[in-house]
Amino acid sequence: MKIAFIVQSFPKLSERFVIDQIVELTRLGHQVSIYAINNPQEPYTHDDISKYSLIENTHYIPTRPKSKTLLRAKTVVLLLKYLPQKPHIIFKSLVNLIKNGFNYEKLYYSLIFPAKTFDIVHCHFGPAGQIGAFLKKINLCKHLVVTFHGYDVTSYTNNKDSVYDEVFKLGDLFTYNSIATKEKLIKLGCPLGKMQQIPMGINLRDLEFKIRTPKEGAKIRLLSVGRLVEMKGRDYLLDAFARLEKENGNIQLDIVGDGELREHLERKIEELCLSAKINILGWIGDKHLEDLYSKCHIFIHPSVTQSDGNMEGQGVVLVEAQARGIPIVATKHNAFPETAPDGIVGYLVEERDSDAIYRKLKYLIENTQTWNHFGNNGKENAKKYDIATITNKLLLLYEEIKKGGI
Repeated sequence: MKIAFIVQSFPKLSERFVIDQIVELTRLGHQVSIYAINNPQEPYTHDDISKYSLIENTHYIPTRPKSKTLLRAKTVVLLLKYLPQKPHIIFKSLVNLIKNGFNYEKLYYSLIFPAKTFDIVHCHFGPAGQIGAFLKKINLCKHLVVTFHGYDVTSYTNNKDSVYDEVFKLGDLFTYNSIATKEKLIKLGCPLGKMQQIPMGINLRDLEFKIRTPKEGAKIRLLSVGRLVEMKGRDYLLDAFARLEKENGNIQLDIVGDGELREHLERKIEELCLSAKINILGWIGDKHLEDLYSKCHIFIHPSVTQSDGNMEGQGVVLVEAQARGIPIVATKHNAFPETAPDGIVGYLVEERDSDAIYRKLKYLIENTQTWNHFGNNGKENAKKYDIATITNKLLLLYEEIKKGGI
């Protein structure tokens, strides 16, 4: 099967779940091409990017100059370049954009996207789905699948009641990662008959499960992974850790990720006099991250609803920690109660409650006999997110769409 993935940025460290889905489809022998607006060019990429030659199969739309004058001039040059190859498509594209609001990204996609080459066009996140719907409208796409995650059904839709009307009209299938995301999609007008829950999977084959056992005298190691943004709730984690460290100096916290709040968090760590106990590592390579997971005793993910309404979706990182046998402390945030059941794989607390984070961490550190229980439960819960099983379900849906079903 020939499949095109449309994403905003590729490859993106914080969106490993997209990469894993592409890799599994490729591993099963399907031809996958990726179309993206930009390459974030982060300091590291996941090992599978090179292993499966994903960059070689990625196509980026032409860069857009910031100057409006230069942007218009470049667009004219590009239109003249592609006009002999696809005059009818360019005509349809321009007519549609002039009528419904001009969008350079959509126009540029119409220039580089091949006409009806793919069996399935699969868009990740709602904004990519808007591009996919446009491509279908101008006859460049036969079958359209859109997967919704988190921000695309929360902050992105603020004051935009009809933001996905065209997507819902033209799409063949809409997948969602959790019941929480489904409920938001229904409120936005997504047709129930075209919806399927397909959580984002993880590659269980490559994850090492082990029961966490503290060695006498060794540090208790805590780990948190994700972008350094308001939504990840790191301020509350630092406040909880500061209280905990005063009672137990034999603990260490590693934070993996980068983002706009890095300087703020580093400054706060210095003010708390915890620079020797808390490491903000930025983005790191797969081997380094796997080493941290291997040494970790408790995984912490204290996400919060951001001030603009943005929320996480499934919380894939929670599943990755569970698959490795690590007890969880997280928040009752969006789909997290579904992804990491409270009291089963660890503990969930209310958002922005540093005192509750402190109490649950303290309990786990003082009751290490619970780690075995939570670790084994996590291993079983993670099986629901096995990428192989999930991809097989997705492929069956692809086949139904091709036959005119769904």
